[in-house]
Amino acid sequence: MPGTVQLVQEDKRAQRLRSINNWQQVSATLDELPLLTALSEIVLHHEAAVTHHAGLCQGSLTGGVEAVALPGLVIPADWYRAALQDRMQRARAFFAAHLQQHDLLMLPALPQPLPDRAVVTPGEPGFDVRQLL
Repeated sequence: MPGTVQLVQEDKRAQRLRSINNWQQVSATLDELPLLTALSEIVLHHEAAVTHHAGLCQGSLTGGVEAVALPGLVIPADWYRAALQDRMQRARAFFAAHLQQHDLLMLPALPQPLPDRAVVTPGEPGFDVRQLL
């Protein structure tokens, strides 16, 4: 029986590699992905700037938040509205063309919730090496 388990594990690994390879082939041939990504970035930057406007003016944001929100200050409202509308239409078209024929879309997930940081940080009083497994 140990050989059987090994065969199943190897088969699953091959399936995963095949899936990853297929997705890379699909994503490499999709011309609409760069534009969809650009439209999403316009929406992200604009909405981050609106949400964090006070923090931007006061200079109190962390570097990562500031880096996302700052470009949104110079994006014209017309660009944002157009990107929002165009992004939705293109996303629907993308899903219809590439994902509609599938009943289920499986994404990677962790087998359990993330452990508390204190139990996986060496030197913390609650550190438990078993939580790293």
